[in-house]
Amino acid sequence: MLVEDDRAESRLSVTAFKKLVEVKGIDVLINTTSGTGKALSSLAEQGKLPFIAIASDKQVVAGKTHVVNLWVTP
Repeated sequence: MLVEDDRAESRLSVTAFKKLVEVKGIDVLINTTSGTGKALSSLAEQGKLPFIAIASDKQVVAGKTHVVNLWVTP
């Protein structure tokens, strides 16, 4: 397991994503906030990288086939 701290900032999460994909060659991405999840979901979808999001915003997964959300809604 590899970890990158994005401080819940979208700009930093995109930088971390590129490092993890291009340098580390990850096979799956897990993210835990809606803001950064929205920033990463399109990138993961474009690269066909499985992405597990834990996010309250449904837009993270809307229209995506490689992104799943584990958020429990009432």
